[in-house]
Amino acid sequence: MKRRDFLKTAGVVGTTSLVRPNLIFADPRQTAAYFQLHPFVTAHPEAVFIRRTSVPDKTAVEEKRHSGLSLAQELFFTSDTEGIATTSKIAIKPNLTCLGGDFNTARMGILTDADFVEGLIEGMKGSLGLDGSQFYLREGNLLGDGYCPQNEALDWYGPMAQRVGAHLTDFDSGRLLAQAALGNLEEGAEVIWRDVPDGVIFDRIGYVAPINAPDAFNINIAKFKAHGMGITLTSKNWQGTNIHPYVHYCESLSRLTRGKPASFVADVHSDFSDSVTALHAQHREADVPRWDRPGDSWNSGWGMEGWAQKTLDNLSASRMDLAMIEGIYGRDGNWMDGPHGGSAEDFITNVVIFGRNPINVDIVG
Repeated sequence: MKRRDFLKTAGVVGTTSLVRPNLIFADPRQTAAYFQLHPFVTAHPEAVFIRRTSVPDKTAVEEKRHSGLSLAQELFFTSDTEGIATTSKIAIKPNLTCLGGDFNTARMGILTDADFVEGLIEGMKGSLGLDGSQFYLREGNLLGDGYCPQNEALDWYGPMAQRVGAHLTDFDSGRLLAQAALGNLEEGAEVIWRDVPDGVIFDRIGYVAPINAPDAFNINIAKFKAHGMGITLTSKNWQGTNIHPYVHYCESLSRLTRGKPASFVADVHSDFSDSVTALHAQHREADVPRWDRPGDSWNSGWGMEGWAQKTLDNLSASRMDLAMIEGIYGRDGNWMDGPHGGSAEDFITNVVIFGRNPINVDIVG
């Protein structure tokens, strides 16, 4: 679909079917064997949709919940004939990165807003007849060998997960994520292994179950925020679905296999460094921004190429059912640092951007 045609169509959809699908289609709020995304979204996997919200402040809990609830009610509907089985697991990847300090208002913009996610889950439960136990909120760094198994973000997400009945820190095996590590993960219940087609860095990647499981519907809900690498949206957020040490995309490629377990090294292409060097030279010749930074650190041009190739491997190995950017408020700054007197700052932006293609969603974001 051409940009001009999409804008014309989206303008119509913005006042009809995407806002009120039951004006055109049968009311979806009934018990059924399957569920689907809105038919227009399903029919246009290349399209990106922007939904405006009306939240006055980032601490306005009910307004944020309503934003997620109403979006889910309009985006998902049931079907008796085809789609995703309503018995499926709903695997959600919010931005649950390591908070690095006590959860408070100043740190809210580091994470995908938990109140919005709560509303989205409740909307799916109500519209599709799903149970809270079908929902799984996942982050690879919560594993026992990850960077932050006791992440302070759990102080926000933990109570929310309890309210909606979702899994957050537990596996179907009965173990907690903090009790599991690369050497003892149970395949199927705790880790899902996926081969990478034509990978540059990885030949195989492990995902925190049930991400990428055959019976899972994958939802990627990134935060609208800046990062030391530029900006972090759905493509980068998805790296947090990986188990340790696959999850560490931001470390220098020069350390990729150094001191790592043999099982991990076996999943890395032996010629990855040469491949990245050749691709970096090609993209530097094309004047890709930031690719001219010297050195071999994660923040060098070579490091950017390595991160990009890891990310493309990750997306190639995954099935992305829905990619979304929660931009009720956006963060200007990297973690707690930024251009506002040396600190990061959150700004009300009141948008949610979504689609089926994470690259397209990020381009618009």
